Formats: sequence, structure tokens, C-alpha cells
Amino acid sequence: MAMSEPRDVWFLYHVPKTGGQTLRNHVRARLGATAHLNLGRWSPEDPPVEASTWTEVLEHADPAAVRVLTGHFVERSGTSLFPAARVREVLVLRDPLARLVSNWRYACWSWPKRGWRTPTFGEFAAQQGRDPMTAWVGRLIGERRPWMALDAALYALEGMTVVTVLEDLDRVTPSLLAAMGLGGELPSRANRAGVDYAAPDPPDVGELERALERLHGDVILHRAAAARTAVSIERLSAIAEGASSPEG
Repeated sequence: MAMSEPRDVWFLYHVPKTGGQTLRNHVRARLGATAHLNLGRWSPEDPPVEASTWTEVLEHADPAAVRVLTGHFVERSGTSLFPAARVREVLVLRDPLARLVSNWRYACWSWPKRGWRTPTFGEFAAQQGRDPMTAWVGRLIGERRPWMALDAALYALEGMTVVTVLEDLDRVTPSLLAAMGLGGELPSRANRAGVDYAAPDPPDVGELERALERLHGDVILHRAAAARTAVSIERLSAIAEGASSPEG
């Protein structure tokens, strides 16, 4: 008797401000809360969630029922909970400067709700540090040494099923959903956008240039992700057709 193929479990890594809420909401609507786990707050108004809490959630979930994981706390280390499954990793990145500005605009909306002073763009950019997107990817793959994060992230991209950028997400999403068995229609955007909160005055050119000087690693990583869009679509098409899909 031929051995059956392992089932797929999809890890949709969610770097903030990269379009993750749209996919999350669509997956939940199609699969429900047993086959879909979201590791993090569902709404910005929800109280903060500790990462250890979600470790417990994973440990108490039924691994045989889980098909998709989303959320800010999804990390590669969680693949160990699905030893009999074929984990398919999905990573979406974004132009680093556009992401930083979007994150700042969100902070201008959310921080006052917590009783914090609205940050200037310069203050927020400094607080984020160098290459915050690369640091986030490093954390989710298990590399927390700042000086190793970029090399580790670039290497990790090679082994993921889907790597793309927000600028190409509308091209990738139908193929992704088809490969996941969730249809192939492009869902409407569900992300919290600038229309949802009062917009501060945009940063001036000098502020943007100073911020960009701290994003060299993020720029390199974003370019590498953009270069993998085409191969990701090809791989997803092969998965949707039931064909074997080479990794790397």
C-alpha cells in the first residue's frame, strides 16, 4: 500500500504592516477557529497578549485539526508541534520606508488610546532602531542576534514556500488561497488603514532620508523578497494542481 502524502499546515508569518489581517480574516471565515489559529490580538483594541500565552494555546490545540496559523506570534519553532505535517511557510514583506511610515501613523492613532503621547516621526523611527523588519524576521525564524539577523533571514527565504512583498500581494493571494484549498478569489482588504484614524502631517524629506539611513538591511531583505514573487506563484500553482513542488 502506497504511503499517503503528509497534510499541509500553513504558517502565515505576520510582520506588522504587511497586509496580514486580510489573509487572517479570510482564512477564519472559511475555516473557523479550530482549523485556523491566530496567535496574537485579533483587534487592536484587545488587551496585549503575552507570547507565553500563545505557546500554551499551541500546546493545547489539536494538531491534527489545525490547517493554518496566522498572527504576530507565529514563529518557526512552532513547526515542531506538527511533526507529521508538511509545514508551508509564507512571508510577506514591505518597502521598509513605507512600512515605517505606516507603522508610525498607526502609533499616532493607538498610543493616545493607551495614555501615551503621540510620537513624532523622528522619535518613532529612533525607537524602532535599525532594520526593524529584518529584526522581526530574525525573531520569527529564531535568530535574535542583531548582527546575524540579515544573513539568517536571507538564508531562511530560500526554504520558504512563499516569499513576496506587499506591493505584489494581490498577484500572489489568489494562487495562495487556491493552493490552500480556499478558492482563488482575491478577498477585500481588511487591514486598518489611514482612513481609519486621523492622519498626522507627513514626515518631511529630511526626516525620511534620515530614517532610510537606518534601514539598509531592510532594503536588502525587501529586494530579496520581491525577487521571489515569481517563483512563489509557480510553486503555489504546482501545489494547487497536486504536483510536487521543489523547495529552495
